[in-house]
Order: sequence, then structure tokens, then C-alpha cells
Amino acid sequence: MTTDEAIGDIKFMASICGLEYPNQEDRLWKAAEMAISALKEKKKHIYEFEIKPLTEEELHEMGGHTYYHKDFTSDSYDLMILPSYVAENPKEYGYGEHWVAYPYVKWSGQNDV
Repeated sequence: MTTDEAIGDIKFMASICGLEYPNQEDRLWKAAEMAISALKEKKKHIYEFEIKPLTEEELHEMGGHTYYHKDFTSDSYDLMILPSYVAENPKEYGYGEHWVAYPYVKWSGQNDV
């Protein structure tokens, strides 16, 4: 379930509960608004950090490691392993002109590549 779906469900459930418990309607809506606010704040923090492309110097140490490959001719980001020969001299292989690399971030519960 996404944050937006959770917000929609909370609003829906609060409206149903308000019909069933009319004396508690204000309290239910206040609780729903607090929950929605908390969800929106959580969503904001998830996207708060910015991931920047790796520098050439950082790529020199990435040979044999997993990274996200962004080819400028595509909208996708492909998970790849950087060959050592490319890591040694990325400019020679069009780094910065035709493609860039982003760090691979492993989230908890995610399998190794």
C-alpha cells in the first residue's frame, strides 16, 4: 500500500466511523488528520535526500561493484556491475557524455545482486 492509498483509506474509514458514531465524529476526524499528517511527513522524509552521480574519482574504486547505470538515451536506470577496465578510465568509455553511474544503495531485506 502506498502512502497516498493509506491516506485515502483513512479518510474513507473516518467518514464511515463518523456515520456510525456521530457523537465521536470530531474526534475521529482529528485522529484521521493526525495520521494523515504523519504519513505525509514520512513520505516527505523518504524523498528528502538527493543521490548524485558518482565522480570519476569515485568510479576508480568501483571496479567489480554494483551501481545504477543511467544511459542518456534512456529513461531507465539499470543495475550493473562496473568492469574494472571502465573504472580505471571512465572518460574513455563516455562517462559524463553518454552515461553516468549512481551508487547502489542496498535497502534492508533486499537480496544481493
